[in-house]
Amino acid sequence: MRPRKTLFAALAVSICVTAVGCGERQPQNAEPLEQPPGPGLTSAEVQREDATTRWAEGYCLAVGELVRSMSTIPMIDPSTTQRATRTSSELLGTMITGLDRTVSRLRDLAEAPVPAGERVRAKAISEYNAIRDRAAAVKQTLDAAAQDPAASRQAISAAGGPLDEIGKVNLLAGFESVPELATARERAQACRDLTKQGPEPRLGY
Repeated sequence: MRPRKTLFAALAVSICVTAVGCGERQPQNAEPLEQPPGPGLTSAEVQREDATTRWAEGYCLAVGELVRSMSTIPMIDPSTTQRATRTSSELLGTMITGLDRTVSRLRDLAEAPVPAGERVRAKAISEYNAIRDRAAAVKQTLDAAAQDPAASRQAISAAGGPLDEIGKVNLLAGFESVPELATARERAQACRDLTKQGPEPRLGY
């Protein structure tokens, strides 16, 4: 049970390189952008476009925390009920860690230069937190059922729920419907890394 492990790993490598050796990158202080602004823009519009691109870069690096965590999820060991319970709990723990890191970095982003960016961020944080809470509840049930084979089997069957949910999330939901964010997504390197497989990057399914 390992959804699109290869895709996770490929995205994680790209994002890791973008983040300069997997260290902390500060997009707000980024160097001038690689791509020139659109033609006919005023100085104020150029500054706004650049600021939006830096914000999008930070957003995509935040999402990259989840991608990297999911690229390291352990295999579920079905050899015994006890091992399946333990490895299912470990899988959810890895997922929860990635969600926590992503939400933390999204919250740390500066205010978006365009109001729609704040709505996109708020919706993403809410969605990630909801999935995280459901994953934590299932993990708690798994841990409590470790010595009860019948309860363990039931808990194991529930472990796929949060995994299915996170696999279907569009990691850049909302960007495509806002022209400024759509442009920033095309200009920001971390966002381009996420969208190599398509304009709506997902972790699986």
